Amino acid sequence: MTLPVDQFGENSEIAADLMQALAREELDFRLQPIVAAETGQIQGVELLLRWSRAGTEVGPDRFIPLAEASGCIVDIGYWVFEQACRVAVQLQEQFGEQTPYVALNLSSRQLDEADLAERLQQIMTSYGVRPERLLLEITESSLMTNLSQTRDMLAQLEALGLRLAVDDFGTGYSSLAQLVRLRPHTLKIDREFISGLNHCPESQQVVAAISRMARSLRLQVVAEGVETAEERGVVRAMGCGLIQGFLFHRPLSLADFLTLYGQVRAPAPQGLDFLIYISRAAVSPDAAMLQAILQPARAFNLSQGLSGFLFYFDNIFIQYLEGEGQVLERLYQSIQGDPRHWDVQEMARGQIDQRLFAGWEMGFQTLEGRLLRTQLGLADADQDYHQLLQKNPALCCSLFEAISQTSL
Repeated sequence: MTLPVDQFGENSEIAADLMQALAREELDFRLQPIVAAETGQIQGVELLLRWSRAGTEVGPDRFIPLAEASGCIVDIGYWVFEQACRVAVQLQEQFGEQTPYVALNLSSRQLDEADLAERLQQIMTSYGVRPERLLLEITESSLMTNLSQTRDMLAQLEALGLRLAVDDFGTGYSSLAQLVRLRPHTLKIDREFISGLNHCPESQQVVAAISRMARSLRLQVVAEGVETAEERGVVRAMGCGLIQGFLFHRPLSLADFLTLYGQVRAPAPQGLDFLIYISRAAVSPDAAMLQAILQPARAFNLSQGLSGFLFYFDNIFIQYLEGEGQVLERLYQSIQGDPRHWDVQEMARGQIDQRLFAGWEMGFQTLEGRLLRTQLGLADADQDYHQLLQKNPALCCSLFEAISQTSL
């Protein structure tokens, strides 16, 4: 149990005890799994530091700032890196090559150490761990402190083969240009933007923007603090590939994590499908009617982890949807029974490795008939485009592949 602050006494007393915590073997760690947003399969773990002071747990938000201020975070940081290497080696020995990566936090004080890269290399060599099995998490605000010196140290760590994650992303002041120069592997979206995400349009816009930017830079994205199925649905639709939070797993001891991973490590079924259909509008919709269709559709898709795009022209809808297969099938059955549509025809269906429209809960665009006539090589403006599209499913796929490039 974490006690109120005033029961610990003065900060100086806690700091003095913290200096002895390593020698007294009071430090420990927990592992919180990081899972694939689509399937829930464990992809990584974050090593979270814990301190039991005289048998009483001290919260990390309490002791880590004191460790930073006193400087003992440097020695503690090396101890944490050793534990991460030990976990990585144990996972590989017990489960083989295809095991979760191990993420750990690196403090701004550690980045000031001139021999940091050399020390980390020595530790990795002593444990025989491959650097690609580790992910160093550094907060966005820490990265922006003395940026020139930080870049030099990160370049040394990258030369060792270590990967970098920008932690608490969205709370600092980094620019796109700085991200390009830093070349991180992963962005971790701060839980401040994830909590209550399904009820906060502003946070949705932030998460969508970060996801699109990460996709354009080919960075992995982790949504931190996902606690509800609704939040998971939103971050999936927004294009976050990985999730960390209580919805799936709380922090576990090493023994408990090894037991859990041994039970669930078999590959999960592919969880991302796509569907393309065409239909005729029962009534020719004006702009207001189209918006009346789009608004609830976007809200529903967001809550169900769906994304996609809708084209409309000449009373014909062409829609692409992507998400979990069972959810797509239920929605398609609903569309088939929707009186606003008729002559609903499935054009293509299958599985995909990643979303075309990550961050687009439902894009929309109207088309002119002459564009399709050009694509199909037709001269007759009186052609029935619905029938023509049925005979050209490849054209439907090409339309969505082309428009998806604008989401990068």
